[in-house]
Amino acid sequence: MAVVHYLRHLIRNNALTYVRSQFSALRAMATESLAKAMEQSLRENGVLTRSFYGAFKKSVLTTVSQSNLSSYTGAYVRWYIWATDAGFDEFDPEVACEFESLTIGGNPTGQAVLSHDVNDGPLRDVEMTQLRSALRAAQTDKSIDLADLTLAWIMIALGTNARNIILLEEKDYIRTELEDGQVIHELRVPRIKKRTAGLRDQFRTRGLVPEIGELIAQLIEQNQSADHVVGAIRPLFRSAKPRPSLIGTLFQDRCFRKHPRAVHDRLKILSKRLGLVNVEGGPLRLYPRRLRYSFATRLVQEGASVQDVADALDHTSTDHVMVYFNARSDAVRNLDRALSTILAPIAQAFLGMVINSEADATRGDDPTSRITHMDTATKKREGLGNCGEFGFCSLAAPVACYTCTKFQAWLSFSPGWLPAACWTSVWPCRVTRSRASPL
Repeated sequence: MAVVHYLRHLIRNNALTYVRSQFSALRAMATESLAKAMEQSLRENGVLTRSFYGAFKKSVLTTVSQSNLSSYTGAYVRWYIWATDAGFDEFDPEVACEFESLTIGGNPTGQAVLSHDVNDGPLRDVEMTQLRSALRAAQTDKSIDLADLTLAWIMIALGTNARNIILLEEKDYIRTELEDGQVIHELRVPRIKKRTAGLRDQFRTRGLVPEIGELIAQLIEQNQSADHVVGAIRPLFRSAKPRPSLIGTLFQDRCFRKHPRAVHDRLKILSKRLGLVNVEGGPLRLYPRRLRYSFATRLVQEGASVQDVADALDHTSTDHVMVYFNARSDAVRNLDRALSTILAPIAQAFLGMVINSEADATRGDDPTSRITHMDTATKKREGLGNCGEFGFCSLAAPVACYTCTKFQAWLSFSPGWLPAACWTSVWPCRVTRSRASPL
């Protein structure tokens, strides 16, 4: 089902040629040997582990050339990460995090964190401030559902995954009053990465600020006033459509729990209702893994060690947290400020779309659709994209192409057309990887 839903997502958001290429790669999983490896991984671990990726890579090598291997494995990784974000039970968030920092064919897939991508990277300081302020305002005027407010604050404060959230129960909230009148708020967060444990066999107890602790207490009080909740299983975040018929069955723990995908949906709706915008003025994308990126990045900025960050994210090792340290957040923000006045007009003028290569272009099989320019370094004409228009164009290519919605730029980069000063400034923070007309 994860493949089916992923393909639907691709069809809605990408060109047909790209969808076809990704489907071809994922279809490679439909072999008897991989089916057995997938079944074994799910039976022994409950999720598709990193080892299944190795089995996929080994199997693909028997059917495709070495040059196409990176395309196939890249498609697998993108599918795995998307399915994890979508909340499918068979995918491990820790493996998805590892894939985020994996290098495939020379392209780092942890680019969202490394470059502070405006849509998928950690929230910028101004965006996080906006989010916090909007949540507090909504809490005051009660314009947002209490459960949504509490969910957002927990994810901001603890950097949890969606699956941690749906496994929380009311009894996981601990309120302790000390003799001096001080109140300590804590939350037992179920661990989801220990394959030898059940869903709620292991916990990490995390401290909470009073503001969030009181919100949880209010939510529990609200939950307990609901008549439809029965039995010992009392999730903190209740499903909008409970299924009491499951009580007494092997699946009774799912009677009133939300599905992980519902957590993504609630954050998306929350951002829209609060009217949140990103640093470029567009809608602010809000989803669990992005808040997790923001949580880890903030820890690094505050001077936390590698071990501290790994512990806060509940990682079993420190290997998966180095991407946050490699991002060098302060340097990225300084470069962003320095280059914004130069690059913003170029970015705003670009109206087309970016594709991986000519093979993904609408008219990729038509040589006459190729847009070229004179490379100042090699003194040769170099391709930089394709025209998706089936007709004659009288505009001057390639400069006019960048303001045309039919232009499809290749995801490649060459310093030949950039002045040396711009090249040394742009490349470290990887502001863009698509070619553009001479500055």
